Amino acid sequence: MPNEPDPEQITLATIRSHVEMTLAVTASAAPHTYPAGRRAEARDVLAILDMNGRPAHEPVVFRNSLDD
Repeated sequence: MPNEPDPEQITLATIRSHVEMTLAVTASAAPHTYPAGRRAEARDVLAILDMNGRPAHEPVVFRNSLDD
């Protein structure tokens, strides 16, 4: 069984859930509006997640560019 993420971590499954919710909420967005832009972004994120192939419950690590 994979390690469970800490409470402050986000998983790929969580990101997918938020993206799918955004797609549902913006389904009737008029073209060239802010909601339509959010919908396009959500479709892009979903495409990236579909290409990734990593376990859905794997924690996502966001690097801080100031740490370099």
